[in-house]
Amino acid sequence: MKIKTYPETTQELRKIAAFCKQQWGIEIAHRLIETYQRNKKRLSSNPYMAPIEPLLVNREYVYRGLLIHKYCKVIYRIDETAGIIYIVDVWDTRREPHEI
Repeated sequence: MKIKTYPETTQELRKIAAFCKQQWGIEIAHRLIETYQRNKKRLSSNPYMAPIEPLLVNREYVYRGLLIHKYCKVIYRIDETAGIIYIVDVWDTRREPHEI
């Protein structure tokens, strides 16, 4: 499946990486980005690998949440008809759940 990422998602990932760089150094920030990229590739061949995101049930789409770090979760939905996975958010899990 193809993967599409929204510009806002990329901005969120950059914010989280900048925070990691500030707190723990550039190596940790790079590791986060590498983990994100690696998991994007895994998603393209196995889109159902992550569980349905419980905070986002009863929405128009079924959203899944893939934890890539203890503080970072990739939120995505699958459009089977179009063969596209939409990454809609990179969620900092330390934030309030109602902000998702």
